[in-house]
Amino acid sequence: MNIFDIIYHLLRIVGAFALFLFGMKLMSESLQKVAGLRLKKIVNAMTANKFKAVFSGLTVTAIIQASSATTVMIVSFVNAGLLSLGDSIGVMMGANIGTTIKLWFIVGLGLKFNLSFILLPIIGLSLPFLFSKNGIRKSWGEFIMGFSLLFLGIDFLLSIIPDIQNNTDFFIFLNAFSNNNFSSILLFVLFGVLLTVSIQSSSATITFTIIMSLNGLLSYEHAAAMILGENIGTTATANIAAIIANKSAKKAALAHSFFNISGSIWVLIVFYPFLQFINWIVFKIWNASPSTNPNFIPIALCFFHTLFNTINTLLWIAFIPFMVKILNFIIPESKKKEKYKLIDINTALLSTSEFSFELFQKELLLNYRKNIEIFRIIPDLMLEKEVNKYLKLRKKFNKLVVKQGKQTKGLVNFLTSLSKSDLSEKRAEQITKSYKIIDNIESIKNLCLQMGELIEYKNTSKIWFSQAIRVQLLAVFELVDQSLNDLINKTATDQDIVVSFNQNEITEKIKSIQIHNNFEKDDDFTAIHLSKEAINIYKQLIANCEKIVETTNKIIFDL
Repeated sequence: MNIFDIIYHLLRIVGAFALFLFGMKLMSESLQKVAGLRLKKIVNAMTANKFKAVFSGLTVTAIIQASSATTVMIVSFVNAGLLSLGDSIGVMMGANIGTTIKLWFIVGLGLKFNLSFILLPIIGLSLPFLFSKNGIRKSWGEFIMGFSLLFLGIDFLLSIIPDIQNNTDFFIFLNAFSNNNFSSILLFVLFGVLLTVSIQSSSATITFTIIMSLNGLLSYEHAAAMILGENIGTTATANIAAIIANKSAKKAALAHSFFNISGSIWVLIVFYPFLQFINWIVFKIWNASPSTNPNFIPIALCFFHTLFNTINTLLWIAFIPFMVKILNFIIPESKKKEKYKLIDINTALLSTSEFSFELFQKELLLNYRKNIEIFRIIPDLMLEKEVNKYLKLRKKFNKLVVKQGKQTKGLVNFLTSLSKSDLSEKRAEQITKSYKIIDNIESIKNLCLQMGELIEYKNTSKIWFSQAIRVQLLAVFELVDQSLNDLINKTATDQDIVVSFNQNEITEKIKSIQIHNNFEKDDDFTAIHLSKEAINIYKQLIANCEKIVETTNKIIFDL
């Protein structure tokens, strides 16, 4: 076999592998669209306890068929301060078990049955769904197409990968590393790590490993060693995503690596007895051994993969607090309390479209909270008489305004990135509404900024407010605070609920306590010793408060 033949065969393998990967990606993304609401409910249940966290990770990964997507999403949530480190570890443990389900599915269908004769007809049947205007039907069409392409890729791999006995030159490099000592086992673990890091999909590389072993290109032992390495390699995705994240997210990503590496270590210590145990299970069920019958190697490797991840989870689940302590020791907490970082800037943490929108909604709520922080400084600015304290408050106010502005800009960038991805029809509509919500949040910030500038002008110009005016303004500020806070309380637990409280009632209360309802002419204000400038500032502050309540009402309408 000459160099051109080798290149030709390699390109055919890469092409078949690419078809498999694309099918898996299409199937995963379409499942996310179909099961979006259910995924949201599962994610919301993550923090209940460590067992539910494991079950959540297992269920989500089983649904979307992508453990990397689950782990990156979890790192994103930890980065945003929405999930604790301990809870995230439990979810990632469950994701490790969940990803084994897909392997059983692939081995049970793709390797056991010849599906090639029905795959093209299935693709043909999916075509009408792909052009459907109904989002759910279109997503099911994409799922069917992805399913077909995945198994078509497997079928090509099975037919393309040559038999070692007939093409020894093609895979001769494997023979150079294959021997019966334990060093070769460690070497194939390393091969597994490198292969998965380069491809960023453990499911794909494990499937490829099983197909190679089925064709006699890998021994049973070396294939098992590669699977251990592929379990370690899959953690690279989350660690890469966490490079630019905060320390909590880095710890979550490191926890995934720590969990998989520690599991691989104990399996390597008992490697041969563990394989014998797998052989015993296969023999008891099918009365055949993978050591003597190569047709049972895929099943044995599936058992190996599943038991490794399940036992590792059972060993570690009671020691999650201990793992957290280890991670805190490796990455010490900052003396200054670390706040969340917006995912908009950290686009590496953009996981999958449906999960990312869930994260965006949480980020949007946090951004809205920042507006409340800004607004709550305004009464203090109005009342503070000591110059130094006032200057500190003003500095804090300006700093929050700038920070909120950057975060809002980041949210727009994140939403723009998200809108370019393949989303369900419902998500696309929500993104359109989200742009309006962001615009209204920015309007509230600008109204608060104007109020701060009005108070700054009042103080520098030494314009006086009477005690009665200050009391009236504080009462109005309290109503505005109630309006802003009510939205948080109504949406904190579930972004999809319908908000029913009456903002108009708050607006009427504001009007009822305004002085100009009792004093219609400027002369009436003069009678209580207020200058015209003071009157104008007062009226503008009240008008801005009414606009904030009105804008909050618009946000409620758009949710």
